Amino acid sequence: MLWGLSFVAIRYGLESFSPFTLCAIRFFLAGFPLVLFYRFPAGSVIRLCVYSLFIGVLQYGLMFWAIYLKLPAGMSSVLIQSQVYITIFLAYLIFKERVTLLQITGFAVSAVGLTVIGLDYFAGAQAVAFILILLSALFWSAGNIILKTFMIQDFGGFIAWTSLLSSLPLTVLAFTVDGAEAMLQQVQHASLRSWLALAFMSLFATYLAFTLFSKMMLKLPASKVMPFATLVPIFGLGSTAHVLGERFTVQQQIGAVLVIAGLIVAVVIKNLHGVMFPADASQKSG
Repeated sequence: MLWGLSFVAIRYGLESFSPFTLCAIRFFLAGFPLVLFYRFPAGSVIRLCVYSLFIGVLQYGLMFWAIYLKLPAGMSSVLIQSQVYITIFLAYLIFKERVTLLQITGFAVSAVGLTVIGLDYFAGAQAVAFILILLSALFWSAGNIILKTFMIQDFGGFIAWTSLLSSLPLTVLAFTVDGAEAMLQQVQHASLRSWLALAFMSLFATYLAFTLFSKMMLKLPASKVMPFATLVPIFGLGSTAHVLGERFTVQQQIGAVLVIAGLIVAVVIKNLHGVMFPADASQKSG
């Protein structure tokens, strides 16, 4: 829910801030002053920096840029979920994780949906934004793969420190693109709504949501947690339609339904099938 609602907050934040400045402030506030209460995460510093670069700078930076270029926030919440399939594919290549027929079927359905949406956007002026959001999904997937290599004991500290690390290159990027004077003017003249949106993104959509989700992934089987990720585009589309008044063409609506249907097949039905027909039970019966 928090991740889905954050797409409304992103749109409100971009009313006052440029994409990279907004992203830099978001991750700085998600990390500081919380890092004062946590030890620096154990493990490779280089790997930690690469993870922060992929998630904070490239995933969110590109996503904010796409929405800034007028890609509807609700549609962004749908397209970004292509990271599910990219992550599955990368995990198959790198960790030799099993890919099921249901996952392939779900991917095929969603791929048709992405194609339907893409053809509509490429016919207009939002082709660049469409490509940016797919690149954002790619770097989110890469970050997921790197995350699997960490041994994390305290996810609260991990999220706080990686957020702060992400804010450093984002600040340099914003300074390079916007300039110091423009950044200062954005901060000075930002609306109350934009600051409230930033507070929501930093504390709730970044620190709280990532920490809670990560803790549940540690405590519960993935089959009980991952199906809830398919609710992100549901909350994203619902909130942006209700609050922002976003409307989509029939072609875009059909594409969004296909993408979400593919996610349900690949994630929800797959995991329900695994619960009802566990592999070890079938082996015992054989």
